[in-house]
Amino acid sequence: MRWQLAADDPVQVQSLAAALSELPELHFAGPPSVSHSAVDPTKRGGPLHTLAQLLIRRGLTEADAAVRFLFPCIDHLHAPEQMTGVSAAVDRLDAAIERKEPMLIYGDYDVDGTMAVIILKTAMSSAEVRPTFTYLTEFGRDTICVTMSSSVPPLRAFA
Repeated sequence: MRWQLAADDPVQVQSLAAALSELPELHFAGPPSVSHSAVDPTKRGGPLHTLAQLLIRRGLTEADAAVRFLFPCIDHLHAPEQMTGVSAAVDRLDAAIERKEPMLIYGDYDVDGTMAVIILKTAMSSAEVRPTFTYLTEFGRDTICVTMSSSVPPLRAFA
């Protein structure tokens, strides 16, 4: 079975491309060999037309939503406490720290997984809490060895 992209609504794409062309952050000068008046980045095949297609396929059909997506700011983030399970996770970490239980920090081997491990381990270290284990999956493997910060025998697990 092959993936089939839904057909674009040409009016919607052109409308969003035109709105994007008004943004100074997306100013398109064109190649130096072509005069600026000859280049229309909103036409089919142009960079803003292509960007509009991608944004619409992502569900961003309005210019305001596209701008918010393309140019995020800290004010757009919600409070971390609104994430499902965060309160329970904080309570569990607090209890483990209080009881000096061994801890495992687990992250998969991609940018967000790696950064999550680094951020949590750094935060714990700055609070003088030392995790017992850190665990990063190895890209492309089914079984992974845990990196130990103690003399415990290696733990094998399935990713």
